[in-house]
Amino acid sequence: MSSSNEAPSNLRDVPLDDGVLSKFPSGTKILSTQRFGTSEWTTTARLNVQYPDGTREDFFLKCAAKDAGRQLMEGEFHAMSELHKWMPNFVPRRHSWGKYHAGNPDTYFYLSQHIEMTNCVPESNQLCQNLAHLHCTSVSPIGRFGFHSTTCEGRTAQSVSWESSWIALFTKLLRLVCTLDLDTNGYWQDLDRLETRIYSYVIPRLIGILERDGRSMKPSLIHGDLWEGNTGTCPKTGDVYVFDAGAFYARNEMEIGNWRCRKIRFTVGCTRGRT
Repeated sequence: MSSSNEAPSNLRDVPLDDGVLSKFPSGTKILSTQRFGTSEWTTTARLNVQYPDGTREDFFLKCAAKDAGRQLMEGEFHAMSELHKWMPNFVPRRHSWGKYHAGNPDTYFYLSQHIEMTNCVPESNQLCQNLAHLHCTSVSPIGRFGFHSTTCEGRTAQSVSWESSWIALFTKLLRLVCTLDLDTNGYWQDLDRLETRIYSYVIPRLIGILERDGRSMKPSLIHGDLWEGNTGTCPKTGDVYVFDAGAFYARNEMEIGNWRCRKIRFTVGCTRGRT
């Protein structure tokens, strides 16, 4: 296998390391790499590898540094693994994640199947049918809401440790958002009062009532960061794929909460009856 210390000229502009190469069978060769895709906080590339038996395969590589990078790469690996378990034709197949053997600061990576995709807005019926199937068929491994690993929405780590009720997990997620806002923008008395009322009155009345008097909600696996930038369409087959997941088990409506934002382009085709 190629060495990270003496990489071929066509590899030198891509952050390749023996840690990545170690994830493939001994004797595998990296034939080519190239920068691929765009990301606000990671470096991405496409690898073409040749296995010892002569077969070739393309992979997608994503890298990020420091503890935040570890959370991103590890979280995406586990999120995509869980999505692939329930909907193998809806996500690129995850391969591995790990840490570079060399470098300062510490750098982490995620490898997955590479699928040629366009970045056009996905066909709405296919996208929504796949989401509905995912939400209906997925089953929480312990019957709770949350996830076994920290996942990220964008680069923000989510507080998704297991909870027995949706109201508990939803409240925890909202508290994290409010804490991040406080750390970024400082204290605002009126907002603090509003947040207290939401926690004390609004959430119990709108969500808590769905878990009282014998009622219950199903924990469904959601993508967790679904917008058109995290979708793609294969030009050969027309199949829609999703990626860059921050998955966890939630009430299924949580999936489409951010579609209300005007910047989300596929909202019009995927929702009806909005006012």
